[in-house]
Amino acid sequence: MARIFYGVQGDANGHINRSLSVAELLSGHEVLFAGGGAAVRARDAGFAFEELPLVGMLVRDNAVQWAPTIANFIGKRASATRWIHRLKEIITAFDPDLILTDNEYFTPRTAKALGRPCYSLDHQHVLSRTRHTPPPGQTLPRLTATGIMRFFLPGLQGCMIVSFHRPPLVDPHSDAIFGTIPRPDALAVQPETGEHALMYVPGCDVDKIRNLFGRRKREYRIYGLGERPGQGNLIFRKPGRRRFLEDFASAAYVVACGGHGLLTEALLFGKPCLLFPGRFLYEQFWNCHFVREKGFGRYYTSFGIDPKEVDAFEASLDACRTRIAAEDCNGRTALQAHLESLL
Repeated sequence: MARIFYGVQGDANGHINRSLSVAELLSGHEVLFAGGGAAVRARDAGFAFEELPLVGMLVRDNAVQWAPTIANFIGKRASATRWIHRLKEIITAFDPDLILTDNEYFTPRTAKALGRPCYSLDHQHVLSRTRHTPPPGQTLPRLTATGIMRFFLPGLQGCMIVSFHRPPLVDPHSDAIFGTIPRPDALAVQPETGEHALMYVPGCDVDKIRNLFGRRKREYRIYGLGERPGQGNLIFRKPGRRRFLEDFASAAYVVACGGHGLLTEALLFGKPCLLFPGRFLYEQFWNCHFVREKGFGRYYTSFGIDPKEVDAFEASLDACRTRIAAEDCNGRTALQAHLESLL
């Protein structure tokens, strides 16, 4: 049995969802998680866990909030030396065979200080360590995102990238790219096609959603905005993984912001995607761009579009489903073999 130390970013659920899916591939080995924010869910899942300060982006109303994000970073940066010293003690005592990070700030710095290799296992590095044509009109967000990644994750031994779109690697000697890593409970669900649509848009303005979707005949089951009274065809669901999967797997299509974790399950279930990426969230724009390029759906930069655009998207649902069905996005088996080879 090997030991794996796993630092996980916790500013949203996508990182910890992916990391727990990877941990399931590593069953039989001992995994120690560390991180802040949502990363604490690793402890709830039964894993050993060390809490770290959360250093990440703050998002509200589908846009990066720069002032609070910068203030958070400055505050955490002031205590970085103390936390790296603490993490050095934890890693030395655990003596892992493999150190992984999913965009966690302190893990690669501590590994470097200890002279130990650290590997990134994430989606973000598809933006900077593959050869592809970037989405147009996103130069400043692209440079900002890739610059932050280089700063956040210094001295990596290599990257394991998971993505529904797999461009050629810049350096295939140090990096590897795989398909998506669906969560185990999603793999057990049998999808079907119903009449409702699933919407997952945390933090988005309810009025904007109502103006675009509220007069349509289709029912929209909305997650990410909390439970609240329904508004005609708009049904607001309280958080709950089991019901979410049921609504997701039986939906006609999904409306979302473009995060990679949700896209992983949308493509697993064969659901066309209508996407609205957040402002200055370049990774979401990248995802949305290639969802459109591959024929899996469409994206718009604002909810203030003509409802006829939604009509046109709905007219393309069968074509989108055909394109999704033709693509094998699942990378679980290949990633598991790669991890075992590293161990």
